[in-house]
Amino acid sequence: MEIQIEYQYQEAYLPSKRHRKPRLRDASGVMTVEVPEIAKASAPIAFLVHEISKDKPTDFRLWNGQLWKPVLWRERLSRAEGLYPVDALVTDIQYRMPYPSAIGKEPVEQEKRQYAERHVIIDGVVYEQAKEPR
Repeated sequence: MEIQIEYQYQEAYLPSKRHRKPRLRDASGVMTVEVPEIAKASAPIAFLVHEISKDKPTDFRLWNGQLWKPVLWRERLSRAEGLYPVDALVTDIQYRMPYPSAIGKEPVEQEKRQYAERHVIIDGVVYEQAKEPR
C-alpha cells in the first residue's frame, strides 16, 4: 500500500549573506512510503500465544524471515480494545516525528520510512515486527 504523506519539518537557512548563524524556519514536504500488503497464504502462522489476549489466541506469522504480530489498539491507546485499524496506521505515519533536534528533510523522511518498514498489512490487519524472540 503506497501512502502519500504531507509532513512538516524545520530547515536551517541564512537570512542574508552577512549572517553567519543559521536560523530555523518551518517547511513542508510530500513523500510516499510503502507498507507491504500480503495475503495470509504468504505469511503462515508460526505459533499461537494464548497469554496476550483474553478473547482469542494471538497469531505470530512468519514472513520474509521475520516474525510478525498483530497490533492491538491497547498497545497504542490506553483502554482501547480490538485490532489497530489501517487508517490509524496511516495517521500515525503522517504525524510521527523524530527528535526535536533533527533539522532538515532527510531525518524526518528516514524516520517515517523506517516506521513504515516495521509494519505490514496481512489481509487488512496491521502487523508489526515482533520484538522477541529473535
